[in-house]
Amino acid sequence: MATSCSNEELCRISKGLYFMVNGKIGQESVVWTNRQKTYLCNIFHNCNVGLSRFHRYWKVTTGSTAEGFAFESSDVDTMFIDRYVLVIDSELRNVSNNNCFAIVCIMETDNVPPGFTLLRCVKYDSRAKEEKLEKALLFRGDGVYLGSQKVREINLLVGTITEHGPCKRGKSYGTEHDCAYTLQCPYWPKSAESFVNRSIRKGWPTTELLREICKDGCHLVPIHSKKHVWSDQEDLEWRISFSLAEKKLVFSMNHCQFLCYGLMKIFLDEVLKEIPETKTETGNVLCSYFIKTAVFWEISEGDNDWCNQNFLNKFLNVFQRVIKWVEECYCPNFFIPEHNMFHGRIFGRQQKKLILRLRSLHDEGILCLSCTSVGRMTLRMLKEESSFNQFRLESVALHAYFKEKAIIRTIIHTYIMPTLNYDINDLKKTLWFAATLIPTSAEMLSIIKLRVNYILHRMAIIRATCKLHIVTSNKSQYLLTKSARSVLRKTKTLYCHGLIHQAVISYVNGEYDKVLNIVDHIHQRFSLPPCMYEWDMDPSTVMECIQYHGMSHDEIVKLFVTGRYVYNPITSIPELILESNAHEEECPNEIILIPPSVFSHFLVILSLTGLNRPMERKKAMNSLLSILYRENNHHIEVRDKAISWEILGICQQLCGDYVGAYQSYINALNDKDNEFKQATIIRILSLFFDFLLGLRQCLILYPIVSAVEIIIRIFLNSLI
Repeated sequence: MATSCSNEELCRISKGLYFMVNGKIGQESVVWTNRQKTYLCNIFHNCNVGLSRFHRYWKVTTGSTAEGFAFESSDVDTMFIDRYVLVIDSELRNVSNNNCFAIVCIMETDNVPPGFTLLRCVKYDSRAKEEKLEKALLFRGDGVYLGSQKVREINLLVGTITEHGPCKRGKSYGTEHDCAYTLQCPYWPKSAESFVNRSIRKGWPTTELLREICKDGCHLVPIHSKKHVWSDQEDLEWRISFSLAEKKLVFSMNHCQFLCYGLMKIFLDEVLKEIPETKTETGNVLCSYFIKTAVFWEISEGDNDWCNQNFLNKFLNVFQRVIKWVEECYCPNFFIPEHNMFHGRIFGRQQKKLILRLRSLHDEGILCLSCTSVGRMTLRMLKEESSFNQFRLESVALHAYFKEKAIIRTIIHTYIMPTLNYDINDLKKTLWFAATLIPTSAEMLSIIKLRVNYILHRMAIIRATCKLHIVTSNKSQYLLTKSARSVLRKTKTLYCHGLIHQAVISYVNGEYDKVLNIVDHIHQRFSLPPCMYEWDMDPSTVMECIQYHGMSHDEIVKLFVTGRYVYNPITSIPELILESNAHEEECPNEIILIPPSVFSHFLVILSLTGLNRPMERKKAMNSLLSILYRENNHHIEVRDKAISWEILGICQQLCGDYVGAYQSYINALNDKDNEFKQATIIRILSLFFDFLLGLRQCLILYPIVSAVEIIIRIFLNSLI
């Protein structure tokens, strides 16, 4: 491709590719907002850690999420830094706050491969009672060392599922999380001094940024090198990690460099990882960390002409660098070039086949991107040159709209619920300050402020009802219930949300008629415009309320905005205890969120069952079915489908519709966001027990022929 194109045509292709990648990944303001969102989440978590002596891990999000990408396929990489352990690089260091640490270790890098170190323990405070880490202290020669393998086996991080290198991999809300136990060294390691000298010579990173990077030091993760496999020190080696330095380097990239990095990640996921020669029994030969390293080296050693006209050439240069590394079987770490990250990964016939495949892709130029999502759009745009301007305007507008909505939906949501101990006014100031940090339109800023108010009001409701679990007598239960109801009535917080809490309190106390009255009022309010769900707030409606009706954000939240019900197993209905226990086992310390329309119908069906009114219950069941099976249903978020199917199955089983209940449970079981699958399996088994019990009654009440007929009809219904 490349040789037959004129310079003018190459510039046109590069600009088109740059524009498409920019639309896929986001403009600078969007990337900055993604980074701020992650930063704020870490701040909230570490505030809690700093205020409590029971939390021992500082949290730092790294990888694609922290860098500002928002790919659906991206996992979340997190370092949990043990604040009770200090690592220093030399015995000459005078650590002033030595008493703050239970364990102090010194790095030893003389007899280990580049990029790795041993940690010799020079202080252990037995009064700290660090029993877990004490088991990882091993005697070797004349010293005591902290063993990396033992630390991984001890499994210090809770709630994880599988081992992934030095990390523990788990899943939360449909997203994979890689959590790494990490130790901090506040000093820049001697083995990485070549990076400092090279940076001063090359001019990237700048002197100021280089000073910041070195000031943060490095981290150690518990994984050994592949060079000394089966050696006597394999279980002692720790890898030196520069995750914070890498994050700062990515932040220092200009937008063209960042988009090139993003395009390489897309190319890796959609093309390179699909090549058979890159796949091995232990995983994929090429990973995103190698791509990031290649981009770093290209910025450092290549020409400083990063712009949209050269975008395609820069992408091909980075790709060429990766091919060269595969040919030489040597991928130099950016901070410690002597550390070959390809060691033990690529060799023999697989290497030769992979080189030929990569070379042929490189020679295709932009056509090598044709099977990617970005490449297809770029080629279509270049073919339809006449409609380029209109296509550009439409795609930019749509991308900005959906990207901002996605950011608003997720901003600081994860760490709001654990902050119940914060003073409401202090938290409000913090959240409003966070909202003002985000560069966005007036409409979107109003939506963010609405969400802040919504969060605060929901916290007020939770605080009003969360004390019910401490009661020990019926009188105490009665007084606290009365107090909670009084608070909910006086505050009038949240459109329908406070009413749902009142309905739950009434149901738990057996006041079924009161439940029906409250839910009827809820459904009437749902039917009146402008009802807005927390995940689908309409900017034009909000601005109309503010500008033309003079309403405050607080008033809009109370009158029009509703959200998901926070299921609390302590104060909520017993019919979902099974799901709550399974969810707690799968995802400790997380909450179950239920769509309000589904949960309100659930309360109605349970109450009508308690009142023995089957005809009205059937009508409520039909209404719930229509909600679940409605197309393009904005009343239910995608992540809430699993619990909605589960509730529908419970209601159908309660009504004797075993076939429908089975289908609903299967829908819940197959949902990727189902984090209570053990409960769903138990529900399916109980369904068969109910069916057999009903069958036994049929055999007693009817002749054998009628019983067989019933079995056949049920079987046919299940097939239909």
